Amino acid sequence: MSNETAMDLLLAALPEDGTSLSNKKLQDKLTWPRAEYERVRELLLQAKRVKKAPGKGGSLRRVLGAARDDADEAGSVDGVSMEESDESDDGDSEEAAATPMPAVTNPKEEFALQLHVDLESRRSAGRLTYEQALVEYAIESFGDEQFEEPYACTYVDVDSFSGEARLRIDGYDLHEDDDDDRDLIDLFVVHAASPVSPGLDGKPSISIPVFEGAPVNALFRAVRRFVEESRRNLHLELTSDPEARDVARSIKASKNLARVNINLITNAEVRQFDRTVETVDRVEIVKRVLDINYLRRLLLPDSIEVDFSAGQPGGIPCVPLPDKNGAYRSFLAVVPGTFLFQLYDKYKQRLLEANVRSYLRANNKSVNHGIIETIRERPEMFFAYNNGITATADELVVDATPEGGWALVRCRNLQIVNGGQTTASLFHANLRKIPLDKVFVSMKINEVIDRSRAAEVVQKISYYANSQNKVNFSDLGANQGFHVKLQKLAQEEVPPVPALARDVFKGSQWFYERMRGQYQNAVALELTKARKRDYQRKYPKSQVLTKTDVARYSMIWDQRPYDVCFGSEKNYVRFLKRNEPNFEPDAAWFRALIAKVILTERCDAIVYAAKIPGYKSNIVAYTVALLSRVRGKELDLETIWREQKVDETTEKWMESASVFVRAHITAPATEGKNVGEWSKKEECWKSLLTAWAAKNP
Repeated sequence: MSNETAMDLLLAALPEDGTSLSNKKLQDKLTWPRAEYERVRELLLQAKRVKKAPGKGGSLRRVLGAARDDADEAGSVDGVSMEESDESDDGDSEEAAATPMPAVTNPKEEFALQLHVDLESRRSAGRLTYEQALVEYAIESFGDEQFEEPYACTYVDVDSFSGEARLRIDGYDLHEDDDDDRDLIDLFVVHAASPVSPGLDGKPSISIPVFEGAPVNALFRAVRRFVEESRRNLHLELTSDPEARDVARSIKASKNLARVNINLITNAEVRQFDRTVETVDRVEIVKRVLDINYLRRLLLPDSIEVDFSAGQPGGIPCVPLPDKNGAYRSFLAVVPGTFLFQLYDKYKQRLLEANVRSYLRANNKSVNHGIIETIRERPEMFFAYNNGITATADELVVDATPEGGWALVRCRNLQIVNGGQTTASLFHANLRKIPLDKVFVSMKINEVIDRSRAAEVVQKISYYANSQNKVNFSDLGANQGFHVKLQKLAQEEVPPVPALARDVFKGSQWFYERMRGQYQNAVALELTKARKRDYQRKYPKSQVLTKTDVARYSMIWDQRPYDVCFGSEKNYVRFLKRNEPNFEPDAAWFRALIAKVILTERCDAIVYAAKIPGYKSNIVAYTVALLSRVRGKELDLETIWREQKVDETTEKWMESASVFVRAHITAPATEGKNVGEWSKKEECWKSLLTAWAAKNP
């Protein structure tokens, strides 16, 4: 929020008679989000200091009014700067940062504070509550190994007598478990609690909130009731909430629904609660917790440190490559399946970051399903049937054994560059209670000795290790050259004005995160609070783009909203497939990309402001794709980049078009069809174009 906006809000709140207004009364009086209140409260403190300065006087209203008229571009109140001070980093001085940051004492508090800042940033944009911001944040952070296509969808039915939520969901993921054709549904419920306690002395403190016992159980009960009533035709009652109605209809319609996972998302630390596995209409209800500890492990994982002696005392026996070539060294080993399961259970997709193939879910026709069936039916034959895995590592330690051989002892940064399907399938087989004690896998592990060529060699090992089968570009989880170049462009291209008209200073930049958690790690590397603030001002969280973000905005503008509606991971694969393997973006491509981001985000805000119930992301994707189709040639993306905003004519066009789009996609060609599934069909897009042409000849 800008200083001018904050002053306007504060002037509106101050009593007309010019009397003072205490911080406590101000907090009680206002219903703004916490971030806005904190900004306004600081302006009140600044104005009081101005009022007490020599030669000043009069009511706070008069002082602020004069300051509002005289405020310069830097944002000051009669000479008192509204910007954060970089000269004091301990928060002791009243003249320190306008929004003082609480002191942190450990990495968990540091992460909790950064998460809180991110959520406040999302909320202050005006389109989300604090809890909705947490759902959005978590869903964006989930990788393909956690969930398939998660969506945010808030529905709450409050019991008028108790005040407790009777029914509730905050998100969902509808997919197949694919084990004996059983269906699996993930439902999400959220609890958000600020870790920052605002102090009226200007020194806020931070502590990790604890969420346990009865309140946790109450949230799980509300979601379980949603499942119960969905199995009893709840969708017939949800006439005013189409997205929740579709979720309830899917729960009702599933003939093979075996399990519903209720996932509690929270930035608190969850401790005690009722973990009992329940059953509703023969459907298993499993409770899972995704709390601050889970999110931190997900986004700021520790380095991969592998102790092979955990798989076998003394290490895993191996055979070295006899040729000492000086470029790399290689070893062959036989690894227990249980050890690979434990590795994947701990590090998940991070083990496969250098793998050109991502894990494909085990449907009945896939190779992975065959792997799991072999583990289940013929585990003793697994070694003979399976091709094994190829890995790379740093700091590989190999010791001589008493028998005169060699054993792998430990390594760092292990990457499974071929055999990701095998490794992940072992993990999923174990989750299905299939024993792994008779399963063994051959492994070739390589350590690059010349560290200056490590990235190049690992990439080539990854590629050629997969070349026994045709490697399509869609198999490549990321084109390293493309992502490196895009990150470089983000560092070089500086927008001429603040992006998205948000409260950031001129000169802020976009940040391209080509590895998960890269932005959080970059902030954490800044050693002082002042430097962290400077970094976040230069690269605001609202201007961080991930790989799947780039795919989403690009595919929308390429008029493929149906691909975008498949979810971030599947759309990302389709995006890669549409680009040539050697394509490298240039500065013009990057600026056009940011223009597409700004257009899409502005459309998102317009749809939100219209209070259209449900399917916001689908409506936005189709509306901007329609804009690209109808007005794409006349829109100047370079101008949008330069001004970092959308012109009023285009805004009004999107506002009108979004109403038309919403009516179209929520009326599937087949009556009763799930709207989410309908929006994934190219037929949905083609019929929209036909309907639009008929309406606008």
